Amino acid sequence: MNAPADIGGRARWIRKRRGITLETAADLAGISKSYLSMLEKGERRFDKTSVRSRPRT
Repeated sequence: MNAPADIGGRARWIRKRRGITLETAADLAGISKSYLSMLEKGERRFDKTSVRSRPRT
């Protein structure tokens, strides 16, 4: 199983590669910028209840 920091690091890499700011990515995920930052640093765990997907329009 992947460690939280590995998953967060991958999420950060993808976000930066796509040129998306932390603020924009957090808004798209429906979470706060500080919470996304903690997820990316491995300080928080990813789970279904904390990161929700928004319907695409």
